[in-house]
This record gives sequence, C-alpha cells and structure tokens, in this order.
Amino acid sequence: MVLGKPLGFEDAFSWVAIDDEKAAFTVVSYLVARVGGPIGTVTGPMHTSSGRDRLDGYLRGVGNQITGRIHQPVHVLLNSELVERASA
Repeated sequence: MVLGKPLGFEDAFSWVAIDDEKAAFTVVSYLVARVGGPIGTVTGPMHTSSGRDRLDGYLRGVGNQITGRIHQPVHVLLNSELVERASA
C-alpha cells in the first residue's frame, strides 16, 4: 500500500490519496467568491502528483474570475530544495 499517487506506477501498486485537485478547486472557488484581493497558492514540488494536482485545482478555481491577474509559478529554493509556488 502506497500513501500518495505513485506517478507512473498507478496500476502497479495499491495506493490511497486525497483528491488534491478537487480540494484545491473547492477552497479556491470559495475564496474567489468571498475575497476581493489576490489569492496565492503553495503547491509543493511539481515533480509530485500532489503538487501538479493542487496547481490544476487552483487554476481551475480562479478560472475566468481573475483573468489577467494569475502569476506564473516561480521557482524558490527552500531548505536547499527547489520547490515551486505561484506568486501573488
């Protein structure tokens, strides 16, 4: 049993994970409807399924409601590890 989606090996192992894309979408959609300012996200590393799915959910959640105000992810060095985050 693997905790988290094993990228490229989804069919080879039994695994369990939350739906990161849906969770990010739900939270961001809620905030977009209630917050007048920028909404940022820290997704985690883009080489993980969780990081990718969180960014996808964030982008889907902001959708056309914040057109032109979405910043591209930036690379940040944190504790000697390269991670990505979307800047606000």
